[in-house]
Amino acid sequence: MKTSIAIVIYNRWCGDSHTCQFLKNTEFPPDNVLVVDNSTKPIDNESYCKENGWLYHSMQGNAGLTKAYNAALEILKDKTDVIVWADDDTHFTQSYFKELKTHLEKNLDATVFLPVVKSNDTMISPCIFSTGEMIVAKSLDELKNREMSGINSGMAVRMSLYDNYRYDEGYFLDYVDHDFLRWCRVNSYVFCVMDDITLNQSFFAQSNASKKAKKIRFNIYKKDYARFQRKCGVSWFKIIEHLLKRYIYEQFIAG
Repeated sequence: MKTSIAIVIYNRWCGDSHTCQFLKNTEFPPDNVLVVDNSTKPIDNESYCKENGWLYHSMQGNAGLTKAYNAALEILKDKTDVIVWADDDTHFTQSYFKELKTHLEKNLDATVFLPVVKSNDTMISPCIFSTGEMIVAKSLDELKNREMSGINSGMAVRMSLYDNYRYDEGYFLDYVDHDFLRWCRVNSYVFCVMDDITLNQSFFAQSNASKKAKKIRFNIYKKDYARFQRKCGVSWFKIIEHLLKRYIYEQFIAG
């Protein structure tokens, strides 16, 4: 069984990526490493990938996360049985791929494999899906008998699932993972929570961004948020109410 990892990188040299450093040094590497480059400025990631025997694909600018994912699927569709998704700042455990292989072999009915992902000691994935919102679970026990969602970092998926699915390119950045997992739940795919694998995820610090940067980021978020919530059947009134509260908080309260 072949396993591959797809990393989407944005305006960063691979040598500065936590994920790429992990892949260079792990004792249990995947069969293929693919870097999909969404960078908008010249960074020679292609040479870095060639030096390490990795696959490289440039999106010729920031095409968005969904288009990058769909490009990765086309490149890897005949090369692998399992695909792992990663950001360039995901902190993997050294034995991740060894432990993943064990879960793949033990859970033949499962198609989607979710590690535990933490940020600042808070478990952010898996999480509880409820009425279009994602709720942080204090423990894995809280997820029992609840609809589950999660984030892409370290998520592994059997490639056979993608015979029936491509990422919705109406999304640019946000809710891509939650939309995918919602589709998986609707279509009765089995999830496996890999409770013995804990990853750490870093996030861009919005509090340090300028007001202009926050506005740009909010404009991306609002479109993706509205698209996801409408798919979940949430009213426009509730969507606008949420977006207004978030905008006011980010622009005038958060600092």
